[in-house]
Amino acid sequence: MNKSAQKSAYVRFSISLLLMISMLSPVAVLAKDGKKYFKEGMKAEVAEQWDKAVEQFALAVTDNPKNPEYRLHYQRSIFNASQMYMKKGTAQANEKDYVGAYNLFRKAYGYDPTNELAKAEMERMIRLQKGLNGEDTEEKKDANGNIKLVKTGFNNANTPHDVQVPQKLEKLRNVPFPSGIDLQFIIKELATDLDLNVLFDSGSFRTDKKIKIELKNVTAAKALDYIFLQEGLFFQKVGPRTILVAESNRRQQFQQLVLRTFYLANADPKDVQKVLQGAIPAQPGRTPTISIVDEDTNSITIRDTQENIRLMGKLITSLDKDRAEVVMDVAIYEVSKTDLLKLGNQIGSESSLTNLGGTTSAVVGVGGNDVFGTIGRTLASAIPSAFGVGLVIPAVNLVAFQNKQNTKLLASTQIHAFNNEDSSARIGQRVPVTTATISNGFNNPGNPGVGGGGGGFLSNVVNYEQVGLTLKFKPIVFPNQDVQVAMEIESKDIVACGGVNPCFSERIIKGTARVQNNKTLLLASVAQDTQSDGRQGLPLLGLIPIIGRLFTAPTKDNRQVDIVIAITPRVIRAPSILPEDEIERETGSLAVPTSGSLEALIIQEEREELLASARRLPTTVQVQLPDQKVEEAPAYIKSDSTQTVSQTTTSAAENRTIAETQTTNSSARNTGLPLSSLRPIDSGVKTLQINQTSDNA
Repeated sequence: MNKSAQKSAYVRFSISLLLMISMLSPVAVLAKDGKKYFKEGMKAEVAEQWDKAVEQFALAVTDNPKNPEYRLHYQRSIFNASQMYMKKGTAQANEKDYVGAYNLFRKAYGYDPTNELAKAEMERMIRLQKGLNGEDTEEKKDANGNIKLVKTGFNNANTPHDVQVPQKLEKLRNVPFPSGIDLQFIIKELATDLDLNVLFDSGSFRTDKKIKIELKNVTAAKALDYIFLQEGLFFQKVGPRTILVAESNRRQQFQQLVLRTFYLANADPKDVQKVLQGAIPAQPGRTPTISIVDEDTNSITIRDTQENIRLMGKLITSLDKDRAEVVMDVAIYEVSKTDLLKLGNQIGSESSLTNLGGTTSAVVGVGGNDVFGTIGRTLASAIPSAFGVGLVIPAVNLVAFQNKQNTKLLASTQIHAFNNEDSSARIGQRVPVTTATISNGFNNPGNPGVGGGGGGFLSNVVNYEQVGLTLKFKPIVFPNQDVQVAMEIESKDIVACGGVNPCFSERIIKGTARVQNNKTLLLASVAQDTQSDGRQGLPLLGLIPIIGRLFTAPTKDNRQVDIVIAITPRVIRAPSILPEDEIERETGSLAVPTSGSLEALIIQEEREELLASARRLPTTVQVQLPDQKVEEAPAYIKSDSTQTVSQTTTSAAENRTIAETQTTNSSARNTGLPLSSLRPIDSGVKTLQINQTSDNA
């Protein structure tokens, strides 16, 4: 019976153990924490096989994305892998293997897209390879990367889209007068081709003047512009298709000024005012530009010539762009490991082993001389006449102590900043720290005669230390969305430390870096490994292997600190740079201000005439529809029962009834309906009953 019970108990225990293993085995199989890949990555990191380390650490991060230690080594291995391929690519380039060097630099750029040097080296390898193959490296492109085009026709860059260029502006002609021609005559002839009226300033044209000019294949407008430029003249529009021609030194007397207000959506009007004053400075022969800033409406009002106002309007459009905004992602990974081990038989300590024994101080008499005897008897009362010998046995302590600490810190912060503006954030708390102790010196409360009658006090001075993360950024966003950041990152945390006050760990990084948009830059990487191996005890005996642990307790203290700080700029708004923002604009010469061209004047006249013609068209339209043809005559409505006409009416009513009956008969004949089915129309006078309302008029 006992054997069967024991056997059944053994069977139940075996089944229970099997079920427990079966339940736990899927968890063990499915629980992926990336330790296997992390160990392989650490082996590759020690061997400086950074490309393999990147792969293994990436797999570890995939399995456990929340482990800061995995991310720390992953970020570090990416940077080192890129640098490894940079070295290999440089070596290949020195051997003139430009294709192989290009591939290596491409790998370096693939690992670290923020490595601008790798990108530049790739372009350099392409140029060197083309030179090696004897290819023509001259590119037929301009500085902006656009294909160079040769100007072959009419320049319609300034032509509005709603205006058709007049044919007279495209008509080419020759102006062959090398021997000379009257100035006013040639101006009138060319203006006639443009349908322009010309007035001449009497002060500028007091005498006749001949000019020598020879032009080929030019339009009449361009020919007049060239003549005005050669002879130092300018024109001013005084009416529809009418211009006044005068000398340039009389510009202030005739040139008209206009006033315009520009409302800015993004730019600061004060900054725009400074740019306008520097781009179009005061010139001789014209009135200085007058600009007024209104901060309430964020606008700037300018008074200048029409040509300069038009030029300033284009410049303001190029300056009034969306203000760039960027969000800085800051990630701090920190892993700290501490391993302290004390194991052995500690005999004594530093204080006990440095004082194992000795003799006390004494005086010993020498011989029977009375002098020495007198001295000995004199000193006998103060100093013993003999000395003692003693030996101190040190204490024995069996020590077995181990302390392991593993600290992981993952700090991820986002901070928003405008372009070229300081932005800061502080996340943390304040920790009280005792920095001093104060007392009034009355430390004897029991004796009123001493210390002022027992009114003493003792107090601590407490300051609060800021711990946590402090970020300061000043970004500058470039048109290609690269971000240059002047930053200051400070991380201060509490670490375990003995004593009354805590210990602090502090990391401060300050500098400037340029990063591509949405690219992670390894800002700082710190790896610190401290190993301490010491022992204290009896000399020589503690150094004997294995047996030495009976006389001393060795101490091993290993500390590792790994820190990685990475930043990622994310541009959320950037100015849109259009092609018209980069084109060249004529601003005149240093001596001659900006002048309009007759070609632009003719185009503007055509546009104004087109708008005037559109305004003359009637805006109210009257539509007269044709009369509708009547196909059928009106007919009476059928009634369900025939109506009888009363015979007891007055003579007037009888006459009316007779007339209605005649009309009915005639209608019945026209419609083809029987007379009995028609109802006569009631045309009698009826009284309308109106009830009085409460509203009293």
